[in-house]
Amino acid sequence: MNVTSSNGYKYTYNSIDNSIVEGDIMNIQRTHIKFKPLDEITYLPNISSFTIGVTEQCNLRCTYCCYSGIYPEHRTHSKNSLKISDISDIISFIEDTVKSDTFSVEFYGGESLLEIEWIKTFVDQISNAISEKQIKFELSTNGILLNKSVVDWLVQNKFHLFVSIDGIGKYHDLCRKDIGGHGTFTQIQTNLEYIKNRYPEFWSDKVDLMMTIWDISLLPEISREWSESELLSRKMPIRISEVAGIYNSETTKIDFDSEKQKYLKLVKYRIENPDESLIKTFFDIWLAEWTNRPIFELNDSVEYPTCLPNNKKLYIDTKGGVGICERITDTIRIGDIKHGLNFDAINRVVRNTAAFIDNHCASCPSARICDICPDVLKLPSDTVNTYCHNQRTMHKIKFLCFCELAEADMI
Repeated sequence: MNVTSSNGYKYTYNSIDNSIVEGDIMNIQRTHIKFKPLDEITYLPNISSFTIGVTEQCNLRCTYCCYSGIYPEHRTHSKNSLKISDISDIISFIEDTVKSDTFSVEFYGGESLLEIEWIKTFVDQISNAISEKQIKFELSTNGILLNKSVVDWLVQNKFHLFVSIDGIGKYHDLCRKDIGGHGTFTQIQTNLEYIKNRYPEFWSDKVDLMMTIWDISLLPEISREWSESELLSRKMPIRISEVAGIYNSETTKIDFDSEKQKYLKLVKYRIENPDESLIKTFFDIWLAEWTNRPIFELNDSVEYPTCLPNNKKLYIDTKGGVGICERITDTIRIGDIKHGLNFDAINRVVRNTAAFIDNHCASCPSARICDICPDVLKLPSDTVNTYCHNQRTMHKIKFLCFCELAEADMI
């Protein structure tokens, strides 16, 4: 993988040892990663986190939502919710599965706060049932229902909140609309101001913001307004990402030259505005696999980079099905709350993921910096080449941006 910076310097990524070499080096040996044979999985030793999808209902209709119906591998919004009668089975499943003295439970949706009474009942029951362990409660929300009484209860129970907010004002409202098609930023801003003013320590330590941007080209404008916001200027999101692509027969391959221009404009803005924290945070997150990559040569075979069996999280859906995490397609389930984990299903997912890696990743020049997830199994066979092309293209663009910022002494 070779790039040339705006200053005319050439760099080569050496996939053998994960290093970056100055110059346009053409004779670097091609990567071929050897993997250790898979062992049969009979045990998940590290489970310490459970995400519970309490409802498939939502009070927003965000245009990019993975549950909007435009992503064929995911469910759509529905009236499905967990019942009070499900609580005892979920608690029993957690008791049988958790492997540590401290674990977390996150409530997820749809919009989780539409089922606040279910959540309150669950918190009471599990706190009494598993009193010998320390339980940390977390909740993902779009922020609409964070009224004073709800916030007061969440603070009293030491929750950690993850709130979705896609910029300021019109940038947030571009995609995050209510069922009637109206923007939602003003209401969320009011709710967050209450938290900040009434519970400043909670706001600082227990509220994290998540940002998705429909068009990453808007980031400089968002960053500028964010830096001027009394509410948000000192509160950086823990995630800033562009909307995930949809893969079907109509998906096209990314063109490197045209796509890179969009990101080089972001790099230029970052260099020219070194004091704006939001744009800095974006690059810190977006380039993390480059800045944190381990530099050493793979001399021996390595474990397949699959999350199972070393994953720490499990997901429980509204039907009681158990998944690897909330991000993975709804068609992949590895058990249920009544019968526990299905290790035949777990091993099947791992074998299929390993087969994908063998076929598409072992000799790929981006293999050591590409985050492979079982979610690739959802891809239709006729789109895999497009997916891999787009992944490699984006890694090359990240490589270029990393070098540009390194030359500017900003990494």
